[in-house]
Amino acid sequence: MSTRPSLRIRQFTVKNYRLFRDPVTFDLADGDGPADGIVVFHGDNGAGKSTALSALQLFFSGAAYFFANNEDAKDKAHHRRAAMDGYSGFGPVDRDWPFGVLDPIEVEVTFEDNTLGTMRLAVILSGPEHKVRLQRIMDGREQPIAADLRNLLATLFSTPSGGESRPWVRFDPRRRESAVPRRDEASNFESPVTDLMARNLLSLLGSFDGLDRDRWRAFVRDVTSFETLSGLEVDMFMNDVRFERRGQLVLRHSELSSGEQQVAALVAAGLTARASIIAIEEPELSLSPRNQNQLRQILQNQIDDGLVDQFFLETHSPAFDGPRVVRLARKGDKVDVARTASETPAPGLKEKAVEQGGDIQWVTQEGYTKLPPRMIEEMGVPAGGFLCFLPDDDGRWQAWRASELDEEFGIGSADRDE
Repeated sequence: MSTRPSLRIRQFTVKNYRLFRDPVTFDLADGDGPADGIVVFHGDNGAGKSTALSALQLFFSGAAYFFANNEDAKDKAHHRRAAMDGYSGFGPVDRDWPFGVLDPIEVEVTFEDNTLGTMRLAVILSGPEHKVRLQRIMDGREQPIAADLRNLLATLFSTPSGGESRPWVRFDPRRRESAVPRRDEASNFESPVTDLMARNLLSLLGSFDGLDRDRWRAFVRDVTSFETLSGLEVDMFMNDVRFERRGQLVLRHSELSSGEQQVAALVAAGLTARASIIAIEEPELSLSPRNQNQLRQILQNQIDDGLVDQFFLETHSPAFDGPRVVRLARKGDKVDVARTASETPAPGLKEKAVEQGGDIQWVTQEGYTKLPPRMIEEMGVPAGGFLCFLPDDDGRWQAWRASELDEEFGIGSADRDE
């Protein structure tokens, strides 16, 4: 694996960008503890989740643009339209406040790796032109980037893992289209694994680069970790992914269920992007809660393998929640951000509970409850169902199946019919 510095982010602050007129800070770590590997954004529509991801994309695009166009480290004016070429997300910027307000857009990012430290990107608008400034923040003050760091940073913000790698990529998983053809028109169906993505997978399979081969093996491992795809062999033919059970069946990717296609598409997208940080909007699309949990574990596996530094998930599903999530709420022109945590047991109690077969879970602020897998199995509801929680005489809550309640209270089928 690569020994390059990690691009994992501990904190970032956005100012004067779209919804965020005043500075809005996102903390992604507890004190001196490690930053979250999987960052989960929750919030109502319009709360600012997409704006936060766009701000990070602006930072990485602006940093790459800065090093490509400001080699002498001095501010230079560039035409806005020229800045768009080759730098996705770094072009015209929209604002919610009155026309004519031209305060600089600022995105300040603190990285996990001390080599990178804290860096601030400023975009200064001036009519049809703008200036891009990137500086390090030392002791609260802006400092020019030292000459001995320029080559390293220029590499990290362009090709952090060499070759075709990139620092940041963002995915919207909704890329399916199925339509009844018009007269004399060919039928139209686009699988979530597009031709381009399939070609990228094929490049991993045929690569002589060790890290690319690791990515291909991770793709096979991850997609076959799903129960319905377990035991299948995975290979490529032309620009299509094939799933085979020897002597029984061979399935093209487009012949899988919509959920299975979505899993393969998300895994393929992340690995073929060769990106250090990956943002995914609505990763829950087409997936059952059970498979959403499994997808989260797959993302964690890619972090553990050193293939990805960090994931950002913009989701409305609690299945992706870790012990902490970032919650956004919009109140008028203000956006509030809080990183919330579930209550944790006193020291030593967690270990004792685990020894007895316990599992630590949590309840979100919206009231979503996560039940331990062992409880789900033993209560007989792995495929879903109803459980009732009632307090006993000592005030302890107990779980009951519907059939157990019927028996306890003497309710028969005739009584239910009435």
